[in-house]
Amino acid sequence: FRRAMEYAWDQGRRVIDHCEEPSMNPGAGMNEGPVSGRQGMTAQPDVAEAAQVARDILLADYLKIPVHLAHISCRRSVELIAWAKERGAPVTAETCPHYLLLTEERAANYDTAAKVNPPLRTGEDVEALLAALNSGVIDILVTDHAPHAAHEKEVEFDRAPCGISGLDTALSLTWDLVEKKRLSREAFLRAWTTGPCGIFGLPVNRFQVGDPADFLLFDPAARWEVTPESLRSKGKNTPFLGSRLRGRVAAHFLGGKKKV
Repeated sequence: FRRAMEYAWDQGRRVIDHCEEPSMNPGAGMNEGPVSGRQGMTAQPDVAEAAQVARDILLADYLKIPVHLAHISCRRSVELIAWAKERGAPVTAETCPHYLLLTEERAANYDTAAKVNPPLRTGEDVEALLAALNSGVIDILVTDHAPHAAHEKEVEFDRAPCGISGLDTALSLTWDLVEKKRLSREAFLRAWTTGPCGIFGLPVNRFQVGDPADFLLFDPAARWEVTPESLRSKGKNTPFLGSRLRGRVAAHFLGGKKKV
């Protein structure tokens, strides 16, 4: 991994790491804890993520080379990232809407729509992630969009692939957190716009002459229900089916052309 970081940085890029210790039930899709114990399921402890987060942080600090930590899901990782940033280590991190809204209990009925990697964690982890996003310890939000066909998910939990179709609902779910005063408006905007651009060197559209015509229009007052028909993605595998959400993307422009 050290060599990957060095070679990537030589090319003006940074490594994005899915942090998962391979000796601790990789891809299990369920958090190790009371829920997995009751269900008798193979599970992954949060330390499987945190152990690799710690390794990456120490390498970034030693090499002075940036690393980006993907879809952080637990309190242990948040504490390590906060420590790294206090030291000035070149570390950035992201999380996903489902880790801010759902816990391992969502998979308690063997619901494969809630099987994701890293797995959904505990209520304590949810609170730690929200606090970290508000404070800037977690830099950005991503969807980790992983659409699957219905027949792929309609199998036993152990056999189902990990992943949530998250692109359609991401902004609405996190805007709902803003409306409920759980997430600041400033953190919402940073996490979805300037934050990713700053980390990955992408141009920011500030609606000035010469800016890239890549933007979306978001209606914060819109109300909609998550149904298979309302999702544009071919993958309908989301644990938020049936939810009524606030705020919705009204249009999406890429290169000046309307895509949605």
